[in-house]
Amino acid sequence: MSIDFDSDRFDRSSSAVVVVDVQNDFCAEDGVQGQSGKDLSRVDKTVSAIVGFVDWAKENGIPVVYVYTTHGPEVDSPQWLARRAHATGKGRPNCVQGTWGSELFRLDPDAADVTIEKHRYSGFSNPSMEPELRARGISSLFFCGYTTEVCVETTLRDAVDRDFYASLVVDCADAYTVPAHERAVTAVTCDFGAVVTSDELREVWAKQG
Repeated sequence: MSIDFDSDRFDRSSSAVVVVDVQNDFCAEDGVQGQSGKDLSRVDKTVSAIVGFVDWAKENGIPVVYVYTTHGPEVDSPQWLARRAHATGKGRPNCVQGTWGSELFRLDPDAADVTIEKHRYSGFSNPSMEPELRARGISSLFFCGYTTEVCVETTLRDAVDRDFYASLVVDCADAYTVPAHERAVTAVTCDFGAVVTSDELREVWAKQG
């Protein structure tokens, strides 16, 4: 599918990079997902790509938004805890509030960045996210993070419903299995936005600079 890089979607003056759930429990070997046996073999490559892209974006004046998950008894309803009705047994909870597992993995936001805490899959479940973006004149979002088919895709879909341009930075997002990642890429391509690489964005935005 041909992408029009001259469209408003790629106007750097109204764009932001959104990094979703790059946290210890999702990405570190000692985190909940690593200890549960999930395949983390691609994490270092993907997170290195995210770190490099985020650093470039900051150096070039493009806002970065960090979305991160926390859980705990005050925010986890019975309905939320029962969402995986097919699962047998209960594993350790991810990203418990105030724990090492909830901290960002290899990322270090600064005062200029936007940070959004969420307790569900979508970053827009936090009602402050959309006003934070609108106040900065942001209308186009470029999504990175973990996992592509769950929190990244869910937040991206919600962005579309709120009339943002939404794009997946495909080399800066991943899942624990290749098929899961590829399903999300297909869904975004078919129905929700553009799928681009970080190198394509660097080239497009550098020309606009």
